Amino acid sequence: MSESPLYKHDCSQCEFLGSHRFMEDDYDLYFCLRDGFPTLLARWSDDGPDYLSGFSFGEHMALSDERDEQQHPMAEAYFRYKARKEQKGVTSMTVGPAMTTLAQTWADRAEALDTASRIVPLIEDIHRMAERARDTELYQALLVIEGQLHRANVALLRLVVEEV
Repeated sequence: MSESPLYKHDCSQCEFLGSHRFMEDDYDLYFCLRDGFPTLLARWSDDGPDYLSGFSFGEHMALSDERDEQQHPMAEAYFRYKARKEQKGVTSMTVGPAMTTLAQTWADRAEALDTASRIVPLIEDIHRMAERARDTELYQALLVIEGQLHRANVALLRLVVEEV
């Protein structure tokens, strides 16, 4: 096992788990908690897209194989992740905080979507009031409020969509 990576890797949040030889290829193994999503990676070259990734993929491979020197690199990444996690006393590599962060993110999105859905009837009500108050100062004020609510609604929906 190499103490330093064999290949370039551009994610500063990844934790190097060592290198692993599988068949004829050498892999750098990583654990990453980027954006609250835990994942395992097995990189086989310096080229950006040359890697395998996926936490459940590594976990599945580890459960289907006995640990040995010639196991799939994703299974080896999972075994090393678990060993490092136990060694560190479940600190920086724990999945719990990541899942809590993820759950909060989804709760925030759900709240934004709920708020956006409640704004639509308000916009419709204001539009009807504005139609009845045509050619008055109230009409102009209601149109301004309608426009502001519409922009707020679009911003909320954009937040929900961009975060997904």
